[in-house]
Amino acid sequence: MIALIFSANISTPATSAYTQRTIALSALDYSSSSPIREYPIPQNLSYPIGLATDAKGNVWFGEGNTDTIEEFIPNNQTFRAFHIPIPSQLAFIWTPVFDSSGNLWFTTGNGSDIWRLNTANGQFMSFSTGNPDVQPYTLAYNPATNRLWFTSFASDQFGVFQLSGGSATLLNVYNLPITQPLKFGSLGAAAIALDNQGNVYVTESYVGQIAKFNQSTGMLEHVWQLLPKGSEPLGIAVDPSTEAIWFTNHATSDFGYINQTSNTVTQFSTSVFYYNGSPEVTLPYWIYISSSGMIWFNEHIGNRIARFDPNNLQLTEFTVPTPNSEPIKLTLDDARGLVWFSEFTGNKIGMLEQNQSLSPDIVLSKSSFTLSGNSLTIQMNISSKSVLPLNVSSTASRTGVLSSNRTGVLSSNFTVTTSSSSSSQVSVIISRGSSLAPGLYYVTFCTNEYSPARSCALASINVEPAGNIYLLIILAVAAIGASLAISIYFVRRWQNRVR
Repeated sequence: MIALIFSANISTPATSAYTQRTIALSALDYSSSSPIREYPIPQNLSYPIGLATDAKGNVWFGEGNTDTIEEFIPNNQTFRAFHIPIPSQLAFIWTPVFDSSGNLWFTTGNGSDIWRLNTANGQFMSFSTGNPDVQPYTLAYNPATNRLWFTSFASDQFGVFQLSGGSATLLNVYNLPITQPLKFGSLGAAAIALDNQGNVYVTESYVGQIAKFNQSTGMLEHVWQLLPKGSEPLGIAVDPSTEAIWFTNHATSDFGYINQTSNTVTQFSTSVFYYNGSPEVTLPYWIYISSSGMIWFNEHIGNRIARFDPNNLQLTEFTVPTPNSEPIKLTLDDARGLVWFSEFTGNKIGMLEQNQSLSPDIVLSKSSFTLSGNSLTIQMNISSKSVLPLNVSSTASRTGVLSSNRTGVLSSNFTVTTSSSSSSQVSVIISRGSSLAPGLYYVTFCTNEYSPARSCALASINVEPAGNIYLLIILAVAAIGASLAISIYFVRRWQNRVR
């Protein structure tokens, strides 16, 4: 049962005290071959986080280290800064959103307020939940009802404000039901999303769950558990055409979706990311769906922006030109076909065109396989041998690597062997590892590590229980034994007759 807590409307007076500055800068392009353009932020060590674009295509983002909302105007490459009237703190402004009237709403990650910035006059106003324990964390806006939904990470709750005339009235706060023991003392209510009917979806990162709630009653409708144990779903988006729930698994290198009709969970792996020669998780973070149906997400540690086409299982990864920039958040400007993202340690915002064309460098003979024996062979065509060796990853491990001995103990899932039969054809042998459990896995085949943009092809592998192999061997041995016994019987019988 989800409890209705209270309703309140507490606001602070509007303030016109804000700081504005304008600095003209030129875009930096670190590589002529990179499709990404980067714009340095005037303030050093600003720690940019969440972004949103307005009707004009201007980019608004939060600076965590300066407690500032910054506007970037691409047409003249200028910045304007609006300082939030709060005591100095590290403001984690994750999900700024515009309402239908053009007001910018955001949270700072500290305190019980949601904030509104009137972008026309620079005035801020805050609205409180009235409870110091209910601290809005991330936001989702429903233009049909003019309601602003939020998660409260600290209190394992979610709630909703009714917006009207630039003001916000708290309607409801709901408890998230605890369905299992808490590992970290909290469910970790992180991101929130809405579907076409206004139903509410919340990622519960600390318990590896995604929950769906009825938008009218706030009642729990379904909970999906992610595997493997220790998964941490974070970013979430609902496809309006299929109702598939797309998510990022921030504890791994995986992203995926939930089919609400079959209640099945499917996950895919990014390419393998190496740091100082060791494979690391890429940490997919926030995820969005473009108007064309493309899935976009950022690889926080992998230093990439990724695009996934669910129709043909094509993954394209765009490397951020600034090394180790930690792209931490992204947003889509569908009206102009752009992707904007923030570089947390790179102190830049980046831009990428959504329709960047990239011819597939890898084409698989088929996309679905069954591993019933010890190995299988996958045939593929490649654009040239320059893409070799392939970067091959799998959902069978957290980092995506096919086998690992980082702990000193060999723990293999898949192993891969590649042979080239011609300048364009490659055979890849996928072998069963010693610790591979039966199930459905996806393998991702990507081009080499150093491309500004790489294309990847994905294939599913249905791994059948290894016991089937041994059963067949036992049956074969038994059959051979039976044949020998019968043969010996008839030979002796013939010998007796001869005597």
